[in-house]
Amino acid sequence: MADDLLAKFRGEGGKFTSSLEGYPGYFRLPDPFLGRHYRAWLKATREKLEDEVSDLPAFVEWRGVVALLEEWAVDNVPRGDVDPSGDNVPEKVKAWVRLCVSVYIAEQFNPKELRAPSGTT
Repeated sequence: MADDLLAKFRGEGGKFTSSLEGYPGYFRLPDPFLGRHYRAWLKATREKLEDEVSDLPAFVEWRGVVALLEEWAVDNVPRGDVDPSGDNVPEKVKAWVRLCVSVYIAEQFNPKELRAPSGTT
């Protein structure tokens, strides 16, 4: 399923293209995904805020998204509105972006790809 999802949204170079009605465009994540990107994502997702709601998974994931974004070109959602609070981004857009980023992060650490091929050590 993850491969199908990425194939549907992902172009070359970490680019995810929107098929959401009313929100055409794309966003881009780091490619290749380096240690500094991983640290930025971890720092953003582990940040503790005073507001309990901000610690809910959807808000934590969104902060991670913002930390990774390299380019934002989704129509009807100005780049200036894309901040860690997520207050000015439609939930429909945030849900799609969070899903793409979750799959993208999981792909970076796919255990099947990290194992040595049979017969090699």
